[in-house]
Amino acid sequence: MENPNEKKPNIVLRVAEKAAYLLGLNLLTLLCILPIFTAGSSLSAMDYCSLKLVRNEEGNLLQDFIKSFKNNLKQGIQLTIFYLILFLILGLNFYLSLRTGSTGTIRLAAVIAACLISLHSIYTFAGLSRYEGSLKTTLKNGMVLAVYHLPQSLLILFLVSSLVLLLISFPIYLFPFFLMFGLSLPGYIIMGIISGVFKKEETT
Repeated sequence: MENPNEKKPNIVLRVAEKAAYLLGLNLLTLLCILPIFTAGSSLSAMDYCSLKLVRNEEGNLLQDFIKSFKNNLKQGIQLTIFYLILFLILGLNFYLSLRTGSTGTIRLAAVIAACLISLHSIYTFAGLSRYEGSLKTTLKNGMVLAVYHLPQSLLILFLVSSLVLLLISFPIYLFPFFLMFGLSLPGYIIMGIISGVFKKEETT
């Protein structure tokens, strides 16, 4: 009879390997996000590597990250500018509503819009990391996936919102965590959800 205790060292080793991979992935992503306009390409590369980790297909982290980053650099920059403009418009509307004393309905609408745009961007960058296509097609697919797979979208939105609230509430305590795993760990969990979405779409 197989002794279950014999598997423990392998499990512990695998967890340690994944933790080290996510640590390196987080540092790479943060480094490449710094120029701001390359944020989309960096997040897309992070999604590419995260999906490999989810499916136990990971290889050389640095090579995989750079490969995806370079392949999606142009569209990644275009998408970054697109989303920055949207968030700047929402932020300006939110600020003006505070200054003018507008009703809370306007501010609530801005928050909901920000959540929906964030969700769309998550699917869009994940799709960019996985599929080739025009910018228009990539944006359209992000919208279709977010709407068609609503349960997964709501779960992703809950996870992201919870993380943002935690970071806002405890910034000093969570800052070390953010530097080590703040992007890669949530990205890994999210790509675990989106991996199932991709499989469904690829088998239909």
